[in-house]
Amino acid sequence: MESLLKKIKLDADQKTDAVRRASAEEERRILEEAETEAQAEAKRAIDAAGKRAELESARIASSASLEAKKSLAACRDAILEKWIADAAGKLDELRSEKQYRKSLAALVNRAVSEIPSQSIIIEAAKEDEREIRAIAGKRKNVSVKATPSIKAGAIVRAGDGSIEIDATFERLLETRKPAIKKGLSALLEAEK
Repeated sequence: MESLLKKIKLDADQKTDAVRRASAEEERRILEEAETEAQAEAKRAIDAAGKRAELESARIASSASLEAKKSLAACRDAILEKWIADAAGKLDELRSEKQYRKSLAALVNRAVSEIPSQSIIIEAAKEDEREIRAIAGKRKNVSVKATPSIKAGAIVRAGDGSIEIDATFERLLETRKPAIKKGLSALLEAEK
């Protein structure tokens, strides 16, 4: 009987050891899987954080680039505006040039031809009055007077005030400013 009890105890011990080994093996396998899953999750989290950081970095760089471009455009526009203002300021120097007189005559003659009125009044820059009187010539329906507020060129209007054409160089510069800026911009780009 004792031998039977020993055999049962031995058999039970062997089964207990087998269960413990199996449990230990299962525990090790579960821990390995958990560790592998934890590492994979950590890698996914790090990758996601890296992607978010890359996207944020790209967004910040893009925003900075856009701000730099805006600032550059504002500086370039300020330079162009200054050049145009400087050119307008030099109209007095150009009055003695033949091209100035030709341009003035073209502006005034075009304005006069567009007014279908019996009488036409031309308000001229004081410095251009003599030249505009010569342009008006012997037309009986045209009167010319100097107006101090006009810096260069003239304002041509129908005698009854129904039509007014601004033939000043200031207005010409203003209406052609986009084209002038485009040309000057090309010069700036060529200097790079």
